Amino acid sequence: MQVETAARMSSSEAWIENQSIGVIGIMSPWNYPVQLSLVPAISAFAAGNRVWLKPSERSSRTSGFLAILIQEYFHPTEFCVTTGGPDVAEQFIALPFDHLLFTGSEAIGKKVMRAAAENLTPVTLELGGKTPAIVDSSANI
Repeated sequence: MQVETAARMSSSEAWIENQSIGVIGIMSPWNYPVQLSLVPAISAFAAGNRVWLKPSERSSRTSGFLAILIQEYFHPTEFCVTTGGPDVAEQFIALPFDHLLFTGSEAIGKKVMRAAAENLTPVTLELGGKTPAIVDSSANI
């Protein structure tokens, strides 16, 4: 898609070219297992990538349902789901993804970053664990 250039760069051309980067690994948390699994996957697909999802073992029924549903509608080379516990998660984050997304705690986020660094995998971390609240004397508890 052609875009305008600044007047001072009148002899130049500029454009936007969407390019996929490959296989995106997604590790989703237990607290919003559908939203935090599928929204990043949809974004990755929209950019032309393939997705490999590892949902949380703490939401095993939802994770299992997602695995069945995705297997029914997608070829494994397009969208794959791996379920399992912490041992599977450790193996998952050690894979040489083209990009890895993780949503969860700071402690696990550090492990994800260390494992991804071994393959120079770019990482997006959404680290939680903070729910600030102030309860003052006016609160009717």
